[in-house]
Amino acid sequence: MTLSVTPIPEHVRAQLAAHRGFVLIALNSWRETAFATNALLERNFERVMDEAVSAEERAFLGWEIVTAATELSEIVGTLLLYQRDPLRSTFHAADNPTLKSLFESLDITGISDAEARTFVGLRVPPGLGATSIRVASAQAKVVAKIRMAASDIARFWLTKSDDARWWRHLPMSLTWDEVLVVSPPSDAERETMLAAMEATPERIETLARIDAKQNVYEHTALRLADLRFARGIASIASQLVINSIVNAELDELHSRDKRSLAPFLTRDLTRDEKKVLQDDGNYEL
Repeated sequence: MTLSVTPIPEHVRAQLAAHRGFVLIALNSWRETAFATNALLERNFERVMDEAVSAEERAFLGWEIVTAATELSEIVGTLLLYQRDPLRSTFHAADNPTLKSLFESLDITGISDAEARTFVGLRVPPGLGATSIRVASAQAKVVAKIRMAASDIARFWLTKSDDARWWRHLPMSLTWDEVLVVSPPSDAERETMLAAMEATPERIETLARIDAKQNVYEHTALRLADLRFARGIASIASQLVINSIVNAELDELHSRDKRSLAPFLTRDLTRDEKKVLQDDGNYEL
């Protein structure tokens, strides 16, 4: 229960945004949330794949998985907005319209190489010598992975955020049998649609969501493929968040001389490329 709301004076906001300790607290809340949310999603996915679990529980957990992945995508978006404008975005200020604009932009143009490097704190040894060239070359695949991940996360959010909002706020729906009771008349178009839905592979749940504003049913199928997609997005999103914050050079307990790289960013590197990053770039893989 909210007891009162106290505005934060602008000068105090500016002081907090510039205070390393406060920024670290704010960023660590994202890091811890990303880790815990992905861990819960993984447990839910294991339950979904358990044949002993009831159809009702599988459907519930399935929508939870989609929603969790959407929320992890929003942490990535909020963190990216923070890096673009630290003085305005420190307080988790990204609302849905702001995130929608960001993700639409990422879906179309993605992020630049420079922003990809900044996002996870990539660093190249100073100078133009052979060591710097070797590290920069080895980092090329990492940068490409970050850019691809940002686009994939944006695309996922744009296609699944409405599902997550429905599930979180008003998960009202009808089963097929209930739809037939409420709206019994049949026609060729509906029968074709029902047949197509019935043929949907690896269905977790089929339902009709009620759109009261437009006075229609939205026929929806939740598929195992949707959950696999959500699981993959959640994994890379959580790794990006954790990687970005670890390399932000705000935590005094983490060596500023060392850089970290998330597992998915180094998966396609050769043994020689990994050795270059470890030996010449001082990266922990």
